[in-house]
Amino acid sequence: MVKYFTALVLFFSIQLNAQNKTIDLAVLKDIDGKAIVLDAKTEKVFLYYWAYWCPECEEKFTKFFPENIEKIKIPILTVNTDSKENKVRGFIEKHKIKLAVIMDLDKSLRKSASVNGVPGWALLIKQPNGQYLIQESKVGFEVSEVKKILDLK
Repeated sequence: MVKYFTALVLFFSIQLNAQNKTIDLAVLKDIDGKAIVLDAKTEKVFLYYWAYWCPECEEKFTKFFPENIEKIKIPILTVNTDSKENKVRGFIEKHKIKLAVIMDLDKSLRKSASVNGVPGWALLIKQPNGQYLIQESKVGFEVSEVKKILDLK
């Protein structure tokens, strides 16, 4: 029941402007139903798209993020692409994931960024209206490319 409610909230809440592909992050909630709260000064946000069954995604949670999280200067929101919430929660517990996890049950976040596979990512830039413009997105996770985007050495 909770996942259906979450899907409805995301379906009706995400304001996607197809012309310039913006997302209103203020309406998103994490897997526990908590609002995603960003500092008003947040100019960039990195979305990481993943699935619990993806070995490469798992590697990012066990190596890349733990090794780099202290150096990353912009918020990272993770977007889970699965429909089995219990499996996602088990994955989160197993890997002690501290990053926000958003369930993309209706696929609206994937569609908005044209990320049709995992792992994937999108870089969002804040607009004057408070929404975030999708500046760049990709399927795949080339570490050197992502490090440049996240300004990691």
